[in-house]
Amino acid sequence: MIEKAIIFRNKKGLHARPASILVAESKKFDSEIKLFKENKEANISSILGLICLEAKDGDKLTIKAEGSDEDKAIKVMSDLIENKLALINYKQYKKKVAKEINDELTDYNVPNPSEVISMIGKGVRKAMRSIGIEDLSE
Repeated sequence: MIEKAIIFRNKKGLHARPASILVAESKKFDSEIKLFKENKEANISSILGLICLEAKDGDKLTIKAEGSDEDKAIKVMSDLIENKLALINYKQYKKKVAKEINDELTDYNVPNPSEVISMIGKGVRKAMRSIGIEDLSE
């Protein structure tokens, strides 16, 4: 059995989304992996168990693994908990903001570039006619 002290990193805490990521990743290992916070314990393959830990950003946790691939399990899972969950959360936030901006922009009728060129051409021809120039092809 191997154990490692880690710091949980995710501004929104250990809720359903990061818990589901941990569960999915844990299925790649044969080892039994557990996460501990103070006097609480959770099998890392249980979403409900992980949520019940009530881990918040900056909490000290202990991860333990026992099995044939325990070294790799500890390395991968601790990196995920300490580093990658926060990055995943950040990327999801950026995606949400981008969607909100995109939804807002769809309220505006933005012409495509060929329509813009056509409008410019019509404007130029109209301006030329107003000053007495009918055709530039000559």
